[in-house]
Amino acid sequence: MRILKLISILQNYCQISMYKKFRFIVNCINLFAAIFLAFSMILWEWMQQPALYLFYLSFLIEFFTDKKWENFKFERISLWCFAVLLIYILAFLYIPFEQTSDYFLIVINNRFPLLAFAVIILFKVNNLFKLRYFLDTFIVTSLITILYLALYRVGIYEFILSENRFDLFNSARIQWINSHTVFNFYLNIAIISICYILSLSWNKIKRWEKFYYFITSVIILLAISISEGRSGFLMMILIVIGFIFFELYKRNKKVALFIALLTPVFIFGLVSQKERFSNKVLENEPRLILWNTAFDIVKTAPFFGHGISDSQNKFIESLIQNQSKEFIINNLNNKILDAHNQYLQSWMEFGVLGLFLLVFIYIFPIFIIEKKIQVFTFFLIATVMFQSVFDVFLSGIFSGLFGFLMMIILAVPNNITNEEMPVIKMNRSDMFE
Repeated sequence: MRILKLISILQNYCQISMYKKFRFIVNCINLFAAIFLAFSMILWEWMQQPALYLFYLSFLIEFFTDKKWENFKFERISLWCFAVLLIYILAFLYIPFEQTSDYFLIVINNRFPLLAFAVIILFKVNNLFKLRYFLDTFIVTSLITILYLALYRVGIYEFILSENRFDLFNSARIQWINSHTVFNFYLNIAIISICYILSLSWNKIKRWEKFYYFITSVIILLAISISEGRSGFLMMILIVIGFIFFELYKRNKKVALFIALLTPVFIFGLVSQKERFSNKVLENEPRLILWNTAFDIVKTAPFFGHGISDSQNKFIESLIQNQSKEFIINNLNNKILDAHNQYLQSWMEFGVLGLFLLVFIYIFPIFIIEKKIQVFTFFLIATVMFQSVFDVFLSGIFSGLFGFLMMIILAVPNNITNEEMPVIKMNRSDMFE
């Protein structure tokens, strides 16, 4: 059947004009660049750059070959894009009122990926894009990455026999992949993807697929469990329990509510057994110092904020004045040290308006996307909002990752409910006209 479809595609391809062939090739390159970008999102930021540039460049070419401006129309999704643009514009509007512009270009550059994805969402991706491509990419990449670290970088015998296997795994992850924050976040996205696919397609997929998703889930859950991060581990528990509650609620509301009541006890039991959640470790958590310092800056201008550069200068000056030399050396290290909390960071920079815009771009997608993807969107946004307590999502490596996730939610068609994965279609009327 698929061979016949492929033959049909080739026949259609031979019948169309050279210009339309070129457009189709550009569309394919843009799709493959997006899948490659989804694969690279788990890696260190400098490793992502080639994939980002390839995707942006292919979309820029596609913008002109597809004449995307001709199909532009203002929709509810456009409001989300303009909210992202407004956050970006605020940085420029605050310049005349700031004492310095020391950090302006650095921060603006770090936030550019999110703005670029907002533009892509505004003008939409081509119709070769399908949600399943990206969810499977997250899943496969997570599995390959874990096996690569455990079996190759650590070594299969070392991983099985060594008492320090988990330390070796985490050391290899830091050297070859990424920090535990990005690593765990990416793996949690893979867990959400698996749960969402199984939730919608359980009766349609084959046994070997169910077995594959089950084994992959176990491996991913174990990888997050042995990781150094606390927020990723806690979010993993909430995601799994959340999907269990969702499935039970569809079948038996009383059982689901009973499970919900037991959830806090279950979470507390799991967390209390982890050394990383002990009082001794939490008392020495550097984020607490960063949060307190950022909140002190917020209190000096809670309504209007300080702007990018002034807030950053005040934040670092306060740290230098009030913290030990050892803390400064270990955490500042000649780089921009943010609040490690996106809510405080936005509030510190742009006041109440900045905080409002941040919450808006987080929760607004839940209310504007189609119903069959609301569950996936809810868990994805919940993960982002939870992780934003511990990191900044509008800057740096999370800027591109967050923008990419919003793209697949807001701009990519959902094909999960189809009985089979669609073959890339090349219909002249649908593809090119």
